Order: sequence, then C-alpha cells, then structure tokens
Amino acid sequence: MNGYNRGYGRNRQMRGRPQQNNRQNAADELASKAGAALGASPEEVKNAAQSGDLKSIMSKLSPQQTEQLQKILSDEAAAKKLLATPQAQALLKSLRRNE
Repeated sequence: MNGYNRGYGRNRQMRGRPQQNNRQNAADELASKAGAALGASPEEVKNAAQSGDLKSIMSKLSPQQTEQLQKILSDEAAAKKLLATPQAQALLKSLRRNE
C-alpha cells in the first residue's frame, strides 16, 4: 500500500468538517446579531430557539419590533423567505444537532 492510499481515508473524513464549521459559524453569527438587536446574549437566543419559547426574547423587543416580527411569522411567504437565508439554515441545522 503506498502513501497516497493510506492518507485517502483520513482526507476523505476531513472533507465535511470545513462545511460543518461554516454552518456553525453562520449559526453563531446569526445568534450574535440577533442577540445584539434584541439586547440578549447569543446563548439566550439559541436557548429560546431550541426551546421554541420566543416570548422571553420577544419581550425585549419594542412594541413596533414585536408587531413586525409577528407579521413576518404570520406571513407564510415572508417566513419562508426568512428561513431560506443561509444564516437561518445554519441556525436550524445547529439546533437540530443539539436535540
């Protein structure tokens, strides 16, 4: 067995890691940005998203922001557009792994 073949398995296993790290970084970035906008820590945002209890996070929004968020969430097309963003997809994948 030559050196090329021996390293193939190890290199093949490592191929998925950069993509996984990119997803995690995108999820962390989204949680950080959302936390900054809400006056909450990224951990609070992640915990609220994981538990499905957005009331604790929404309580930090102004009435105008709360109304805006509720509009987006109640509008199926707008919610799908929001959830289709790479950042939202990364956050969802991160949350699914933690279940």
